[in-house]
Amino acid sequence: IGAITAIANDAMDKLLQKGEADLVRDYATEIAANFWLQFLGIPLEMRESFSRWSAAIVPMLAFKRTDEQVAAANENADEMWTYLRSHYESIKDSETEPRFTC
Repeated sequence: IGAITAIANDAMDKLLQKGEADLVRDYATEIAANFWLQFLGIPLEMRESFSRWSAAIVPMLAFKRTDEQVAAANENADEMWTYLRSHYESIKDSETEPRFTC
């Protein structure tokens, strides 16, 4: 709970510094993205990449999608999978315990 509170507080601090914001984009999405990155043990610096990969993959959930969307989703899913495989291979034998606790 403490980690989630810290993520929410950080997102709110950023929102207040901007003076105006879109609550979904600047608060809810920020909280969700940072939660999942930390939960999965992914460095927060990878947030932009994960956002891009996710944005390209999500249209695959729609009933109607273009060939371009399918190609972009496949390409981005491959990039994400390559990163995840590499990341977890690099930490699987590490003595470092995950820092995130729910």
